[in-house]
Amino acid sequence: MECGTACEPKCNQPFPKLCTLNCIVNVCQCKPGFKRGPKGCVLLRCYFDRM
Repeated sequence: MECGTACEPKCNQPFPKLCTLNCIVNVCQCKPGFKRGPKGCVLLRCYFDRM
């Protein structure tokens, strides 16, 4: 069993404000250094490109 977060960082919300520490079992997560974008995981800098 693998645990993931319910508050994965996303391009439009790189730093989630509120998050529970619950274990979400077998959830799809991006690798470290990546954020969730509209088409899947993208490099961490994705939100800087839109500023």
